[in-house]
Amino acid sequence: MVEIQGSGFEGPIPQSISVLTSLNELRISDLTGGPSEFPPLRNAADMTKLILRSCNIHGKIPDFVADMSKLRFLDLSFNKLGGGIENLERLKKLEGMYLTGNAFVRPIPEWLTSPENRNAIDLSYNKFDGSSEPSTCPLKARV
Repeated sequence: MVEIQGSGFEGPIPQSISVLTSLNELRISDLTGGPSEFPPLRNAADMTKLILRSCNIHGKIPDFVADMSKLRFLDLSFNKLGGGIENLERLKKLEGMYLTGNAFVRPIPEWLTSPENRNAIDLSYNKFDGSSEPSTCPLKARV
């Protein structure tokens, strides 16, 4: 496990983090500094908890995140992420997902709104359905 939360460190997250292939938990939050790319965690197949909260990460969620088959908790809140989140449906063991305060667009995927989905989910303050204003999503912190 690597935990760097509220440390006062400046980003970006170093690309060399990719050498930590046996990492099962990564918790980084509140990085100051300029925009950062999503860290290259393609080889972190055993990841169960990924928290990259308020790290100034921009772009889209890479497909390799959806390939983290053991992932139970995902928090990418308060970044500058955009695009869609459809590929996250492949995360079958997910118990909690927090994507608050980004710029995700497109309709909210059906699998998130189904009654069978009992996960804790917060998608508030994004731009789903292509609206230009951030809006609160009805899936806020559902358990």
